[in-house]
Amino acid sequence: MRSPLFCKLLFFIFLPLFSLGQASEEMLFKPSRVASSQVETIEVASISQPSFSVSNVADGTAASFHHSLRVTYSLQILNTKGSFQLVFFGENDRVPYSVNIENGNTIIYMPYLAHDYFKNKLDQALTARKKVQLKISLMTTGVREAIWVF
Repeated sequence: MRSPLFCKLLFFIFLPLFSLGQASEEMLFKPSRVASSQVETIEVASISQPSFSVSNVADGTAASFHHSLRVTYSLQILNTKGSFQLVFFGENDRVPYSVNIENGNTIIYMPYLAHDYFKNKLDQALTARKKVQLKISLMTTGVREAIWVF
């Protein structure tokens, strides 16, 4: 049978080792959470012409060769205040939120890989005058979601 001192010694030796594994993941940004869950369903009336942007940081390092691509559309929404944008981001971009709301401006982020398929479906629905809805959910757990319904 082991002495209580030996057990305490093991506890204090191994506890920091377990803590190191948990602490090794550092925060890359300060998460923004809502005080109460918010769910809103809005109707999209039309979509603007796209604006394209490409950028990089030319600092002489290998990161200089990584370019960021953004394709942005403004959304015209029925009976809702504020502005809405749909932003398709490139594969080198790292976007922390799928939905971001600041000062009444709502930005929905989607990967560029989905651009052609999604834009085609959206154009077809709007041309056929079908109802296009966007359900935006912000949960207290940090979950942010944009669900498109055609």
